[in-house]
Amino acid sequence: MRWYGLRVPVVIFALLAGMSIFLGGQWIYQRVSFSEPLARALNNNKDIKTFQIDNERNILELTLSFNDDANLMEAYQEVRHDLARVLGNRAFRLTVQDSRDDVLQQVFYKSQFVIYQAIARGTFQDMADFIEREAGAAKADAEIYVDNDYVYLRLKREGHILDQVIARDKK
Repeated sequence: MRWYGLRVPVVIFALLAGMSIFLGGQWIYQRVSFSEPLARALNNNKDIKTFQIDNERNILELTLSFNDDANLMEAYQEVRHDLARVLGNRAFRLTVQDSRDDVLQQVFYKSQFVIYQAIARGTFQDMADFIEREAGAAKADAEIYVDNDYVYLRLKREGHILDQVIARDKK
């Protein structure tokens, strides 16, 4: 079959072969450049309990949970450092999963106003005192860390853990 002097089956075959090579090359590039080095870095991190990588969208999404004895701030900073090293300037979203229960959730809800007030005003000692008081009333332990970019909150109670990382928007 010919169309304007071209053999249609040959053109279609060449088009399909080219697209297959392009898509296969892109898949290999993604796997070799991002997925495997990232999985290797995360597997070597002793503070990570589980992780899941979703590379289907424009933004790489990483969902992870930390070990019960991990220092939340140090573990989170190490993961962000590993992501920046492997991904370079590629956009990513990091989500922390935990095993929160209703009591820990209520302590966090009661503490949100004080946390955001501390971020706005710099009253971090008052924030820590309030959270520790609320956690103590709920028979939970509170670990609060602050750095230039985030406020890290870890609440522990009866085998349940709430891990919350709150960005400090600096303007």
